[in-house]
Amino acid sequence: MMIKKVLTLLSIVMVSLLLVYPSMAKAAAPAELNSLQASFISQKERLLYNYLNQLTSLETTMLNSGDLSGANEVNKEIARINEEIKNIPQPSSPSPTLNASAVPAKPEPKPVIIKRDPQTHSSEVEGLAGAASFSKNNVYTFNLEDVGKSSTLKFWATGRRSVESTGNVWLVTPDGRRERVTKWKDRYFDEPSTEISSYKKLKPIKEDISRLVTKPGTYKVEFEWTGGVDPLVIYRVELTS
Repeated sequence: MMIKKVLTLLSIVMVSLLLVYPSMAKAAAPAELNSLQASFISQKERLLYNYLNQLTSLETTMLNSGDLSGANEVNKEIARINEEIKNIPQPSSPSPTLNASAVPAKPEPKPVIIKRDPQTHSSEVEGLAGAASFSKNNVYTFNLEDVGKSSTLKFWATGRRSVESTGNVWLVTPDGRRERVTKWKDRYFDEPSTEISSYKKLKPIKEDISRLVTKPGTYKVEFEWTGGVDPLVIYRVELTS
């Protein structure tokens, strides 16, 4: 009941903020209307992403406290907000006024392609991937406001007391698609967790996930233990796009 009240309050705040801007455009001229629409869309997008970050933080808190029912309610709201972000309309451009006596327009210059540096999202929350009742913090959530042409997943991990551990790594996309992107085996590890003091002493496991990271939104990385003597201890997870 408490989580529903929190979600309802957050939703009311979001709706109130988002409804302020459209009412300003009713009496505007076409050019001013387009400007207001562009401003409104920008504001709306930013508010939705801020709301999404709050929801993700709330979901993580509930998962860590064992409140699976509450976390499930928050996850539904996250999915709804992701869908709303995806469906944000773009402002229309005004139709050009034709003038027969006008001088022919010059060819438009080629667009300038601005390259951006890859952005890395990381988490150093220590996780444990073992049997269902023995796993903890084995799901990592990343909110991507933008994506690049290529994306990679990298993680540093090893077996707890022995390197004999095997399992799968899954990626869940904003639209709910869940796909295995890599796996771990004992031959990937040199030393167990009890023998190291920092993740920097481990060799990271890296995988190209470009085909799955195609749009902004919430992505989840899940570690699923499938066998071996010991569970997997996860030290650091990075998603770069």
